[in-house]
Amino acid sequence: IEVRNGKFVLSHNLHSIEQEKTRRRIYVICISVEADSLDSTQAVNTYKSLPHVKSAFHSINISQINVRPVLVYSAKRLRGYVFLCMLAYYVEWHLRRQLAPMQFQDDNPDNAGGKRTTPVQKAQVSDCARDKADTLKTAEGFAVHSLQTLLEDLATVTLKSMSLPEHPD
Repeated sequence: IEVRNGKFVLSHNLHSIEQEKTRRRIYVICISVEADSLDSTQAVNTYKSLPHVKSAFHSINISQINVRPVLVYSAKRLRGYVFLCMLAYYVEWHLRRQLAPMQFQDDNPDNAGGKRTTPVQKAQVSDCARDKADTLKTAEGFAVHSLQTLLEDLATVTLKSMSLPEHPD
């Protein structure tokens, strides 16, 4: 980077960039679980799922669940508040899993997992998830939703009961 005569000049060291591209990066994952309980593939997949934990806390505090922080003054109430937050997230987690075929979420990750030879490789999207994203339709032809729009749509579903004067039963 140079600044001269009122001009800003930026140049790249292409040799250094090419050298950096060829270096292999190695991550070491240390776990406190016995090898017979969790093999290396499962350990890598578990490590890669950690962003879901961050997403869960974001979801609890901000977006989907609408549980807001409250001031608690006792350990018992704090435990109750944390329990309610985790319960709300657990319900959301189940909703996402059960409603995955109707969402943009990949509902067939096992199919996508077969596309890579090692869990260290970048995750792939299954063919059905790619089809949903391309067509904006499920395999059955319904519109694909986010969890929020799906819940809004499901909120409009009602059950109405009617009885006619001639046939009250």
